[in-house]
Amino acid sequence: MKKGVLAIAALALAIALIASTVYAAETSTNKFAEFWRKLFNYPAGVARETVETAATATKGTADTVVKTSSAVADTVTGQPERVKDIVVEPVKGVAETTVNTTEKAVKIPVDAAQEQ
Repeated sequence: MKKGVLAIAALALAIALIASTVYAAETSTNKFAEFWRKLFNYPAGVARETVETAATATKGTADTVVKTSSAVADTVTGQPERVKDIVVEPVKGVAETTVNTTEKAVKIPVDAAQEQ
């Protein structure tokens, strides 16, 4: 029984210490507190940057599909000059999306570590 109470007390003390340290990080420039604040904020920053990168990639893919579909529709409805766009738009769109996504993915760790 005593061991259980001591374990709960030790756990409560550890939680209180971490909570007070995180609170201090928000209100001061204590190096120890700053370490904890950065440690807890970095994963959130990585997640935010990853979502933004995925959104950019999805938008680029959707734009490519729309442009290609438009070219196909125009070709079918009697605009044969758009035939080249059926091939050019997907290649161009994939290349642009790949470049943009790669650039953003490389910057994720740096952007996530920046202060808010």
